[in-house]
Amino acid sequence: MREAIITVRRLLAGETVRLEASQTRLRNRSPVPTPVYLLASGPRMTELAGEVADGAVLLVGLHPAAVAEARRRLEVGARRAGRSLDGFRTIFIVPIAVDDSAAQAQRWVQRWFAPGQSFLTYPSASNLHWLRQAGIDLPDDHDPERIPDDQAARIADAFGLFGPPEHCLERLLRAREEAGRGARLPLPGPYTGRRLRDAHARGRRLPPRHARAALSAGRRQAERSLDEHPLDTAYRKTSYFADTPAGRLRIRIGETHPVLDALLTARGHRHWAYVTAHNPGSMPLTADENRARHTRLEADVSARGYEAFSGEGIGDDGEWPPEASLLILGMPRAEATALGHAHAQRAVVCGGVGEPASLRHLLAAPGGARTADAL
Repeated sequence: MREAIITVRRLLAGETVRLEASQTRLRNRSPVPTPVYLLASGPRMTELAGEVADGAVLLVGLHPAAVAEARRRLEVGARRAGRSLDGFRTIFIVPIAVDDSAAQAQRWVQRWFAPGQSFLTYPSASNLHWLRQAGIDLPDDHDPERIPDDQAARIADAFGLFGPPEHCLERLLRAREEAGRGARLPLPGPYTGRRLRDAHARGRRLPPRHARAALSAGRRQAERSLDEHPLDTAYRKTSYFADTPAGRLRIRIGETHPVLDALLTARGHRHWAYVTAHNPGSMPLTADENRARHTRLEADVSARGYEAFSGEGIGDDGEWPPEASLLILGMPRAEATALGHAHAQRAVVCGGVGEPASLRHLLAAPGGARTADAL
């Protein structure tokens, strides 16, 4: 695993690496190397994340003692590699069981996940290690059905989010305060998507509206973590130009644009979008390929019946070639998101009269659908 992570990081940084008998390198890569996160549920894997990865996704529960021990393990790995964890990002993932009452939800910890495997040892028996850090010592071969209710409540509180939505929210807020700076939590799991729906179908009391709310909140939290993605800085340090009847406009994310507002109002619109088709997925293409993609974008926007003005996005540092783009008047955010997806973009810029320009990252949602989050 160590060698695999090091190799992937070198490839993403543009280096040439040896794979078996041949040498190779990536031709198409992001201008900023994509960070490599390691998913870890055990102490040794957590140390490895601190040693060689750019960040960690940790399944260690929510108890402050377990979180502190996980961070200590990250530091152990970092010291082994002689490096600092400055800029290292940590995401904590936790189980979620939403039900009408905390007592009902907490029964999950008293169940078998599969014959011979308790819920508390899924996906790894390392869960028991982190519970021991929280002062809850269960034997490796414990019988979950023999866990008393009061201990089940302690386990649920230390291990994840179990109970009604308001209880889960309170526990999450407490965990965020305890976790401190530099942590991102939680992402929903493992009872998300198909697993959660299947559990409900089997008669276990997981009200659909509560489950959807919990999953949506977790997904939005994950999406908001993108405001620290390396590409986000590049997007924000870019000027988005457009040649219009009101002159050459310069759009910046987070700023308002009175001249553009006046142009929208004069034409009876409230919203605008700024979209390119160049370099799909932030992977550089040839000039000819990008010109062909821009022509298709122009035809697409025209077929949708929108008025658009040509322009280009130009980065402040000049390292990324200008990207031909369109300022589209009257296009609502939802359609701008769909247009960005149709042309394989990672983000679009949107705004409205009197509103600052916003960056909308385009993300994959559960089930293969796509969604966006405004930043």
